[in-house]
Amino acid sequence: THVVLTGHSLGASVAGLLAYATQNYVNKNMKLRSISKLGQVKVDAALFAPANLGDAIFTAAFDKLVNARRIQFQYDIVPMVPCAPQVTACRTTPVPTTQPDNTGLWHYSTIGGGIDFVATDMPQQPQAWALLCNLDFTQIKMFFLASHTCSYECYFSQYASDANNNCLLKSAITDGGIGTFCTGALAAFPDAATPQYPSKACLSAP
Repeated sequence: THVVLTGHSLGASVAGLLAYATQNYVNKNMKLRSISKLGQVKVDAALFAPANLGDAIFTAAFDKLVNARRIQFQYDIVPMVPCAPQVTACRTTPVPTTQPDNTGLWHYSTIGGGIDFVATDMPQQPQAWALLCNLDFTQIKMFFLASHTCSYECYFSQYASDANNNCLLKSAITDGGIGTFCTGALAAFPDAATPQYPSKACLSAP
């Protein structure tokens, strides 16, 4: 028996935790009750833009139990937090928490394997999507919908024949086709070549 849990954003984070809890529960109960009719029950997870779920100890335990894949857009900030190298709180920086052991610190890390899609993979306006490379993190709220929601709708529209795909970010259609504008994407679009706080992905881009 094979079960795959999936979700996007907060739903992806919940799906990851649920996959871990479910596989734990199944393993323990299969042993206790000697259930053999179902055979081996395997819980996997396909997670679209999940936030990081826990520290290195949790991640190691998770990866032993669950075959998970994180599908994420290269300029989406949600998979970078908490505690990823691209933001202030990273793998080498403790994140203050209220843990019961009173350490007050928690090092987050990523679960499973990563599958990234990039601006050049977009079916429409890849040059416009590449401009998200110039995001100033102080302006992330303005472009959050584009990087965290519209990017997934746009990318996967090429496999779903979806004309209403939120692919368009700029008024001048450079790599044309049908589609709708991502809400809020046209205002103060990040055209600056050298923003004050560029993302790490932008710094590594050619």
